[in-house]
Amino acid sequence: MQKDLSAVKLFKREDFVVKQETRVLPRYPLHYITFRGVVSGKQDFHRAYEVKDISSQGMQLEQKMGECHIKVGNQLMGAINWRGEKIEVSGSVIWIDQSRIGLQFNEDLGIQKKIIQLLSLPNMTGQLRSLPIDHQTNHDLTKELRYWYRSEGPLEMFVWSKANNFSRCLWIYLTNFVEWDHNDGLKTGQIYRQKDESAEENFRLVDRHELNWNISEGDYLLLHDRNLDHHKLQLLKQFLDFFPKHLMDQEEHQWLKRLFVA
Repeated sequence: MQKDLSAVKLFKREDFVVKQETRVLPRYPLHYITFRGVVSGKQDFHRAYEVKDISSQGMQLEQKMGECHIKVGNQLMGAINWRGEKIEVSGSVIWIDQSRIGLQFNEDLGIQKKIIQLLSLPNMTGQLRSLPIDHQTNHDLTKELRYWYRSEGPLEMFVWSKANNFSRCLWIYLTNFVEWDHNDGLKTGQIYRQKDESAEENFRLVDRHELNWNISEGDYLLLHDRNLDHHKLQLLKQFLDFFPKHLMDQEEHQWLKRLFVA
C-alpha cells in the first residue's frame, strides 16, 4: 500500500454513499494567515495564533507558544491578518484539542463578506507559488510529483507524472477537492486536515464512531461525493482560468484545462 493512502472505508446509507480515505500529503512551511485575539473580559490576555483552516463560518486556530487557557464557550475577539489585510472578528470557542481551537464566528454579514473576499479564488490564486520538490528527503511522499503549487491561504494543487505524462492531479480549495487519476478518472469531495469538527457537522448521517479522527499532522481525511459535484468542477475551472501563466508550460496548462473542464 502506498504511503500516501493509509486507510479507505466505505459508508453506505439509503440515500448516499461516502468513501472515507485518509492520506498523508507533503507539507511545506509557508507564512499563513494569522489571528491575534483576546478572550472577552480579559483584555490583558492577547495571544497570537496560526489560522490552520478558515471559512466564512469559522476557523481552526493553533496556539504556537505558551499554555492554552481558553475554554469551550469563551468569546474571542481579535483580527485576522494576511498580507496587510486586517479583518476584525469575534466568535465562540466550540471545541479545544490541546493547542488547537475551533472558533465559530458570531453572525455578522459584514464580516462574512470580508472573509469570503479574502478567500476568493482570484485572491488566493494571485498568491500561488511553485514549491520546491525534494525527491531525496521525502522520496515516499514526493515520488513522481512533478508540480506542487500552494497559496498562503487554503489553496493547493499537486500534479504527479509517469513517463513524462500526467498520471494524477489533486486540487484543494477550502474544504473542496477535485482529483483526476489516470486509472480512476475524476473524483470530487470534501477534505479536512487533522480533526475538524465541521466535518462531523457536515456529515451528520455518518455515525460519529465510524469516522476515523485519529490522524496526525500532514494527514488528511477525504470524504468522496457519491456523484461528481459540478460546483466543485466549476470552481476548478475558475482556478485554471486565473492560474498564473509563468508557473506552468502553457501546453501542459491547456492539457489540464481540457482534462477537467471537458
